[in-house]
Amino acid sequence: NTPDEAIQELAHLGPDALNDIQTGSDLKKCLGGSRSAIWRRMLDQRRLAGIGTILASEICHRAGVHPLRPSQSLKTPEWTAILHGLRDHIELVLQENVGPEIDYLRPGMQTFFLCYGKKEVPCTQCETPIVKDTVGGRPVYWCPSCQI
Repeated sequence: NTPDEAIQELAHLGPDALNDIQTGSDLKKCLGGSRSAIWRRMLDQRRLAGIGTILASEICHRAGVHPLRPSQSLKTPEWTAILHGLRDHIELVLQENVGPEIDYLRPGMQTFFLCYGKKEVPCTQCETPIVKDTVGGRPVYWCPSCQI
């Protein structure tokens, strides 16, 4: 790709999740105001760049927010909790991964996820088994007790 082609490919991306979002209000501006599930909104790279399936489930778990709640239903403290969940998980990922690439999943690798890939495993906070659903062909995980 030429530099101009690369710029055109990136032009449709929303703000960078880690660097461009400073407050819960910033996050709400990008993702709020919709009947769509917050988890789905996080995956829309046009709204917010840098969040994938694994990260969206982990963020919601850390924030105590049910991933399938409509984004318009979230209150200000929940947006702030989502922002903190995003930063906490990314910080953990950067601490745990040494090398040129971030390696989330590898055969035989012990993950540091709180909920992703842990269907029926007891939640680390309340011991309720983690639930898995499929939304739009993608897996989403959550704790039915901790995430409301």
